Amino acid sequence: MERRMFAGRIMTTDITRLTPESALIDALKGLAVFAGQLPIVHDDGTIAGVITAERLLRRIMPDAPMDGVLPEFIRNVRGLEGQTVRRFMESEYHSVIPEAGALELGRIFSASGIHSTILVVDNAGILLGVITAREFFKRLLEYSA
Repeated sequence: MERRMFAGRIMTTDITRLTPESALIDALKGLAVFAGQLPIVHDDGTIAGVITAERLLRRIMPDAPMDGVLPEFIRNVRGLEGQTVRRFMESEYHSVIPEAGALELGRIFSASGIHSTILVVDNAGILLGVITAREFFKRLLEYSA
């Protein structure tokens, strides 16, 4: 029996969905649960961009090395209050349709890094779900068993 792995079968649909006007602190909370990238969507469900853990971490990193940097981190996290995702979102992202196969997904992850998230969209560009490298490898192992 032939086994095939498609994006639509392995995507995760239980994800934090933010809009460009969402609070930046909500993005930080979402990334605490779902590391990597979070999709940013317009009200109609189409993708506006992504916010990445790396970009947000660069925003809250202390400016100068110091002992016990936790107070500086806390101050920088509190500084996110009142800011929106729009200012920090990135417009470049990887997306596929649900019928995309394992080879295409593997190529994207190998070219863009394992911390990437692939967005799964329908033909109208509406977000359906996401695939992380972790989930991709987990499913590869399941299919190879």
